[in-house]
Amino acid sequence: MTNFLERIYSFRLILSRYEEKDMNFILNCSNSPEAAGDFMSQEKLSPEKLRERLANDFYWNQKAKAYTVACKDGEPIGLIRFWEKATDNTTVLLSVQICLPEKRGQGYGTEAQVVLVKRLFDCCPYNQVEMYTDLKNKAQQRCLDKLGFQFVDLDVYSDFGEKRNGKLYRLTRPEFERLSGYIY
Repeated sequence: MTNFLERIYSFRLILSRYEEKDMNFILNCSNSPEAAGDFMSQEKLSPEKLRERLANDFYWNQKAKAYTVACKDGEPIGLIRFWEKATDNTTVLLSVQICLPEKRGQGYGTEAQVVLVKRLFDCCPYNQVEMYTDLKNKAQQRCLDKLGFQFVDLDVYSDFGEKRNGKLYRLTRPEFERLSGYIY
């Protein structure tokens, strides 16, 4: 499952495994209120903590993967991750963050989610993908609806230790297969 997931291409984007060369960008996304935006919490990583996590495969292992999202010209614009749900190894949770405010609202987050979900369902044994979104994040909710995710429940979720009121959405493999001609 590793090699074909390390780099994923879409029409405008390249999703690449977190690497040491990306440290400054990842640290900026982790520590900048502007990068987090109104609907995400800051991870607040230190350079030492990020180096340790990269060295110990915290972001790249059998249960989790993390990517930088870059435009085809190489400009990094965001982060996207998935990890297996603790209570169900056939379900993954997904998180996307377009860190540059000037790049939001242009469909980059949607495109990154589509290409990663497609790769997960094409190449991995997962049966469903879930995402939490802040109650006030109407743009992300519209995106998830467009992608075929179904609203599951209102829930309180933890976002880097901060409790948030949100919505849980789910996309199952059969529903994705039914919609995949429309999505891609």
